[in-house]
Amino acid sequence: MSKKNILCIILVIILCNFSLFAQWKSVGLSSQYVWTFAVIDSNIFAGSGGGGIFLSTDNGTTWEHPDTGLTSLGISSLIGLPNPAGGNYIFAGTYGGGVFLSTNNGVTWSQTSLDSQYVWSLAISGSNIFAGTNKGIFLSSNIGLNWTQINSGLTNFVINALVVSPNGTNIFAGTANGIFLSKDNGTNWVSIDSGLTNNYVWSLFVSDSNLFAGTEKGVFISTNNGENWKQLGLDTQYVWSFAKVDSILFVGTNGGVFASTNNSFNWIPLNSGLTNPDVTSLAIKDTNIFAGSLGVYVLSLNNVFTPTGVKPIRNSYPKEFFLAQNYPNPFNPSTTINFAVQKESFVSIKVYDALGRKISTLVNEEKPVGNYSVQLEFGNKQLASGVYFYRMQAGNFAETKKLVFMK
Repeated sequence: MSKKNILCIILVIILCNFSLFAQWKSVGLSSQYVWTFAVIDSNIFAGSGGGGIFLSTDNGTTWEHPDTGLTSLGISSLIGLPNPAGGNYIFAGTYGGGVFLSTNNGVTWSQTSLDSQYVWSLAISGSNIFAGTNKGIFLSSNIGLNWTQINSGLTNFVINALVVSPNGTNIFAGTANGIFLSKDNGTNWVSIDSGLTNNYVWSLFVSDSNLFAGTEKGVFISTNNGENWKQLGLDTQYVWSFAKVDSILFVGTNGGVFASTNNSFNWIPLNSGLTNPDVTSLAIKDTNIFAGSLGVYVLSLNNVFTPTGVKPIRNSYPKEFFLAQNYPNPFNPSTTINFAVQKESFVSIKVYDALGRKISTLVNEEKPVGNYSVQLEFGNKQLASGVYFYRMQAGNFAETKKLVFMK
């Protein structure tokens, strides 16, 4: 069998194994395009493309429609700001109606002084609210009573995305022509596009010291506050949204949801159960990830592994022992193997060559109930390209799978 045919078969196995574990479930709003989410306290707010704002207090099981006073029903962005007196200020950016504010958990809304604007993005730094519009960036420091335009240094005024660094020092703006950075609360902006080979930026996301940009041609990462960028793949996808749990980065694209681990180039599609692949928004709540498309979908994070060392995902209780196909596969020099332990057991995972000789022992210890992953590294071994095997034993459970190492 040719190398190409082996690769095709293995990719099918990977996708089948993963799709069995990751299944989206529709949880309503099937007649609405959901452009944005906000998780505020125990509530999930969903902003639609023309139906206004919806609220779920029970993890998406049911949805209310509390948007009295909202005169612009195309919702592009939602964000919450804690109210020192209790509760939250909730801001909604709209298509052509500016920014609206609710002080009673979305029951009623009032228009702020930023009206008649297409507001594509919102961000908060301390008590400051930033609004990205089709006419640049506006700042309010008094809960939306007044807004000031802050465009000094911007060369493009279509602001699709705004995000603030965890320490509040840096504010990043993704535009229709590149990314800009402000270190002085928006007073001045500078371009930070080195290595960004596609400049139409739809989304931005910050996680620890990493900054991610979603563009018309895939995902880019910067580890130095945007000074330099490196592409992380998906270069045929429009990347609309991001979410992250532990080491798993999720992206919503025009081709569905993809997941990657440890900022790698390897993306796994998670689309089983999605009836519309255009995923414009993602949100994490408790042990679920929500996807906004034509309707709202939910996926349990217990069904998604976290491949960082041998590490269990949070609140994960598998119903059976399971050994997943390694990914990437073929690989060089490393690959990840996910496995599930249904009850506390002594677990062994070993790697063998085609002649049955043991190459490596990955796991050889007692493991409590949980979903795990382990990294296999061939980079420091003098091994030939070809087919190898890995075998898991745990109690009465035993399974063997193939992997392909290609130099």
